[in-house]
Amino acid sequence: MEELEKLRKAYVNHMVIGLIITIVVVVVLFVLYNATQFLFVAFIICFMIVLLTGGSKKKKYSTAYKKEIVTTTMQELFTDIVFDYDKGLPSSVIKETDMMRLGNRYSSNDWYSGKYKDVSFTSSDVSIEEVTTDSEGHTHTTVYFRGQWYIFNFNKNFKGKFQVCEKDFHYSKHGGLFDKSIEKVEVEDIDFNKQFRIYSTDAHSVFYVLTPHIIESIKKINEAIPGRLLLIFKDNSLHVGIYNGSDNFEPSIFHKIDVEKSKEKVRKEIEPITKFVEELRLDNNIFSSSAVQNNPQGE
Repeated sequence: MEELEKLRKAYVNHMVIGLIITIVVVVVLFVLYNATQFLFVAFIICFMIVLLTGGSKKKKYSTAYKKEIVTTTMQELFTDIVFDYDKGLPSSVIKETDMMRLGNRYSSNDWYSGKYKDVSFTSSDVSIEEVTTDSEGHTHTTVYFRGQWYIFNFNKNFKGKFQVCEKDFHYSKHGGLFDKSIEKVEVEDIDFNKQFRIYSTDAHSVFYVLTPHIIESIKKINEAIPGRLLLIFKDNSLHVGIYNGSDNFEPSIFHKIDVEKSKEKVRKEIEPITKFVEELRLDNNIFSSSAVQNNPQGE
């Protein structure tokens, strides 16, 4: 951990020295030219230079943290772990579900895959936005999704596809006025219908998959995990989008790494994997004759 701490200090020192230089430059400009109208612009330009020049140091520190803390913690819980910090989940994987709006700006990183209780999974940080420009040249960004996307092998064979979408999750895709292939479905659980919307190409599959146990489990998971929830059941796989507005596995910058606290943070970040597998009993293979592999490769 000594090398990790050296990398952290190198980045922090760069930022502190850069900030001091930025302040000195702004003060000199003020004293020499009294150009108060340009001081804010000068500060922003100088500080952006500091951020850009410090990018490589931050990258080295972040990569070392993910190797020494994140990957090690994952290996304690999961098997067959493959972690690629720079690559992400291809947008095509989400697009193929046809149940999530993709906007016009997509990014993804921290792709990893593995197995928990012999259930294969894939996950990645994902950001989806719609960027528009009005007639006056003003740019507006609408965030469709920012959080983690998971894909699990699902242990029931079913027809068609359907989504279970928390009502506060606003940018899922579920057909339109003239699309009769997808219909809204309600289950017998009134509380569940109040929390979630269900859209499906095959209503029978909904009732086959969403047993009372699964319904209760989804409600329990939703209470335990922060963020807005979207579940997509398709091709005998379960896609889970958790919109929590955050990126996982980011190291502390201004505090020395505490190994145990950092590992506990990582365990909390990967907790959705264990909860979905355990609560939905995805390791119970009595419903299907064979496990369906679904491990998209990062790009």
